[in-house]
Amino acid sequence: MNKLDIGNSEKGIIRSWRSWALLGATLVSAANFVPAEASADFLCQRKNVENPRNPNTRVQALVVSKSGICPRGFRTVAELLTPAAIDQQIGTRIATLPRGAQGPKGDTGPAGAAGQQGAAGQPGVAGPQGIAGAAGATGPQGPQGERGATGPTGIFDQALFGGMFGRDPDGDYGNPLANNERTCPAGYVGHKIFGTPGTDADVLVCLGFPGKVAPVAHFGGLFAPGSAWERNEVTGTVGCPDGYLAKQILGRTEGVVDKELSFCYTTDLTRPVVARFGGMFGLNGLNGGDVYRNPVTGADFCHWGYTKAHVYGTENIDWRLQYCFEPLL
Repeated sequence: MNKLDIGNSEKGIIRSWRSWALLGATLVSAANFVPAEASADFLCQRKNVENPRNPNTRVQALVVSKSGICPRGFRTVAELLTPAAIDQQIGTRIATLPRGAQGPKGDTGPAGAAGQQGAAGQPGVAGPQGIAGAAGATGPQGPQGERGATGPTGIFDQALFGGMFGRDPDGDYGNPLANNERTCPAGYVGHKIFGTPGTDADVLVCLGFPGKVAPVAHFGGLFAPGSAWERNEVTGTVGCPDGYLAKQILGRTEGVVDKELSFCYTTDLTRPVVARFGGMFGLNGLNGGDVYRNPVTGADFCHWGYTKAHVYGTENIDWRLQYCFEPLL
């Protein structure tokens, strides 16, 4: 009879054994057979083995092998599965089962909490420049400026009035703006604008030009009482504007008769200017009526914008005298 060799085997060592009574026979189980190389657990059987405790009986020996190889004289009767191997087989079996029908969709869960606000973004790139607006409408035309003097020819569109004086030796016809002398203020020039030998005494007007001399008086027109054109066109009367003075420069009763001729002026330059002076021109009896030209225009007319006023000139007594002014009041 073969004896159970409990000890070293070809593939492992039997550490312990125990026996059971099974169906009237004695079952000896050698446990914890430790293999040299662990692989899987197998139950190994050997029948008709001498019982080491009772040599008169025979038993069958069962050994658990963890190497997959039973000891010498044993045969494999079953594979013992570890819990891990059982789980693996169950998983494999489950994997091969047919997939069941999909269950109903569950209820929607509650909304999650709001997330934290993100960081501010970078500033955007500047946009393109806008299109320029349309040009504005043209404004209204401004008022016309003052007329300036012309070039060095001595012809101007306005002049400064420096008074008048006559050369009749029988009368006191000096210029009140030149200390009542028969002359002009300093810087002013005298121009003959009237006089016919044997008929009319000479009359001179004093002119200065802006930028060359300072003003000495304001001009207020002329008038000639008893003449065919006696009214002062600046005032519409035979007299001077309010606050202006009158100075006679013609008029004799002995010998050759001349009608009176007076001009109006004021030396108070703070008073309002009633008229802008534009020169004078007259006629004499020589050669059928020669012309004394207007020293402001160089001819027998007024500049544009000025009024030509007729004063003096009674038929068979006096020749005509005319002056230019621009009314301001």
